[in-house]
Amino acid sequence: MGNPGSEDEIRCLKPVDIANSPVAEIILSERRKRLDRYGMCTAMIDLASPANNAFTLRGPEFYLDLAAEPKLVEDYLGVITETMCVAYRFVIDVFGPIQGFPLGNCNVTMMSPELYINAVRKHDIRCVNYASELQSKPPCCDLHHCNVETEPFAHAYSLIPGLRSLQGSHLSDILEIKRVLPDVRFSAMVNPVDLINKPVSQVRAEINRCVSDGADDLAIWDIDPCCGPEQIATLLRTIVQIAAENGRNAVFSVIPMSWEELDWDFPSYRF
Repeated sequence: MGNPGSEDEIRCLKPVDIANSPVAEIILSERRKRLDRYGMCTAMIDLASPANNAFTLRGPEFYLDLAAEPKLVEDYLGVITETMCVAYRFVIDVFGPIQGFPLGNCNVTMMSPELYINAVRKHDIRCVNYASELQSKPPCCDLHHCNVETEPFAHAYSLIPGLRSLQGSHLSDILEIKRVLPDVRFSAMVNPVDLINKPVSQVRAEINRCVSDGADDLAIWDIDPCCGPEQIATLLRTIVQIAAENGRNAVFSVIPMSWEELDWDFPSYRF
């Protein structure tokens, strides 16, 4: 994140159409490269969420604004939301239809559910409804709440239109989440680094409770260099065993890395 915007800068913000910005030129150029190399290219562009983008734009002051400057927050969240909507439209125009609207609400975890409901939720709803109207399809939303206990926000999220899945910590009260959101899939985030900090028996008990309470899938995030192949293998074997004990079959999938990603993260690396 760069330097957060000052209050004067924030007050002057206007929505931006990404299609008429240098960002569009970069995206189109990268798309052409992949078409030339692979013969196809799909979108994997993270628009995040109004709250996440507000934090990127304003920094920690965002949370102070929520308490002290609600009108200012309403103004810049509105600008952010409209910018996200037209960015979504650009992505659709370039890459084709997207199934639903992904909301990455990592920074919502640092406010109360009540504050989220009063100040932020309507902007999330605007994004989801815009995507629905743009593609003439029913609302559909996959919501990432980050690796924290998620049940305090279950009620707040119950009014997100077309909420299809919710992702949060495997330490969440999944029974409560399922009670409030009975038709929503819960994706439980498991942190392999726990194997460095906790006994394997404790990690096993926590995952077992998560699966037996009804988690629909496990998402393995936040791998640390200190967590080596042996720990990951232990975690995967544990998941297989727990799934079998609960009458389920563990099937694993991974997100592959392309050479462009390796080149981006490790400039000295070349194929």
